[in-house]
Amino acid sequence: MNKSKFIHYIALFLFISNLVLAAFLYLGKPKQHKKEGPKKIIIERLHFDDDQIKQYEALIDKHQIDIKGKEKQLMEVKEKWYLELLQPKKEMLFDSLQEEIKSIQADIEIIHFNHFHDIKKLCRADQQKYYEEFVKDITKLFHMNGKREGGSENGQERER
Repeated sequence: MNKSKFIHYIALFLFISNLVLAAFLYLGKPKQHKKEGPKKIIIERLHFDDDQIKQYEALIDKHQIDIKGKEKQLMEVKEKWYLELLQPKKEMLFDSLQEEIKSIQADIEIIHFNHFHDIKKLCRADQQKYYEEFVKDITKLFHMNGKREGGSENGQERER
């Protein structure tokens, strides 16, 4: 086998290998099923009727607007905070920005807490027992670490 044929075989092998790899990556990826969203979990766990679902959807819309506003505010402050890395030591500005971040994060948690309280108000007397069981599982269900009910969930719409 001469050197020219050898190079052609290697090039052909590499081309076919790339095609197989590309096909595997494109076609071979198993479809991932979306996890049940918070909306569906809450509706099922609390046994909401159609009227309650409509009211709950209105709560979701308000909650998302409130959270998005706070998250935008948080990102703006964090941007300023991290830009402090480019400055000579300015501890007072650094400290004030850090306190502002803490305050906004506390506001976000209060918004979440109030959202769950508003959900409680939607429950009829016969649903209170379901709500009580649900509350015991809130942190397990929503992980309260950035993947929270109404919070950012890997870029997807939050409760829909």
